[in-house]
Order: sequence, then structure tokens, then C-alpha cells
Amino acid sequence: GEKMPSRRFLGYRYPDPLLTLMYWLSADLGIGFFTGLWVFYPKKDSITGWMVDMHFILTAIGLAVYMLVGSGLIFWSYRFKYHMYMYERRDRVMTAVAMTFFLRSVPCWVLEMHLFWRHGWFHPVQCIAIFITSFTFLLSTICIWLYYAWRLSKYIDSRYGTYTRPRRQPMGINSSRVGPAKSGGIGHLRLREPLLQ
Repeated sequence: GEKMPSRRFLGYRYPDPLLTLMYWLSADLGIGFFTGLWVFYPKKDSITGWMVDMHFILTAIGLAVYMLVGSGLIFWSYRFKYHMYMYERRDRVMTAVAMTFFLRSVPCWVLEMHLFWRHGWFHPVQCIAIFITSFTFLLSTICIWLYYAWRLSKYIDSRYGTYTRPRRQPMGINSSRVGPAKSGGIGHLRLREPLLQ
């Protein structure tokens, strides 16, 4: 088989970005669940009780959905990345990110910031949880905004643009395996060999 390029930066090998994302979201949800159960819930009577309940419920739902669906989509994109088109990997990863963003990151970030603003610090774990939740919220917001902008520009171009795109190729196919263009322009390419097994 073909030797894939090594992931190195300044001489050091770095982990795959998809695995890093999967582990980070798992840590974010796990710490959020632990914070709600061990930090917020015991102080339910002295702080806003319904917000504590809402934080715990949303974190539990986000954790369950991510573990059952979201993590599988990310690992699917990592495990079979040489059998997929780039847009297929991107769509699956963004689906997983959007699940945790709308089910957990947005509402829980608002709840945690409100509890901090109203009641201040009352446990060191709360500081760690707010930092991780805020970073995940910011990262997810940027990713989803860029994805939305890309999809919107693609839609506008398909309706009003005149550019003809070449057919996408999976990552496991290089340019030497692409046949000559048929009549009709460079947008019609023929694969000579199937995807890598």
C-alpha cells in the first residue's frame, strides 16, 4: 500500500486532529457532568435551583447523544478517512460538533456564566469547568460559523455563479489515477482504479 505522510511539526509528532477533537469533547462533557453532580447540585438550595437542574439535564442529554452518535461520527471519519470524500468527512464531523454545541455547549455555557455572575466562585472545579466550557463554546462557534458561511457561499454560487467545479476525489486517490477528461470540460473526471481497500 501507499505510505501516508507522517504528521510532524518542528520535528515532533502530533496526534490526529479528529481524535483530539473526540477526546476533547468527551472531556468537556464528562467534566461538565461531574461539575453539575458534585459542585452545583449540593448547593442547589443556596443558588438558583432550576438552573442547576437544567444544567444537569442538558449535560446528561448532551453526554448521551455524543457517546451514542457524535463520537461514532467523528471516529468513522477518522477510521475510514481514505475511503471517503473530504466533504463526507467534514459533514459528519460538523454534525457531531453541532450536536454538542446546540444540546450542551450553548445552554450550559449561559447557565454557568449566569451562576458565576450571580453567586461567584464557590469551588475550584467550577473554574476548570467554566474554562473548558468556554473554550469548547468558542471553538464550536467558530467551526459552525465557518461551515455555515461555506455552505451559504456554495448555495449562492450554485444558484448565481458561473464557475464549474472539478469532481471531488477521495483522499486515497491521487492525480495519477484520474483518467483524462471527457468531452464537456474539466468538471467530468473518470477514475481508473477503485478506492483503496
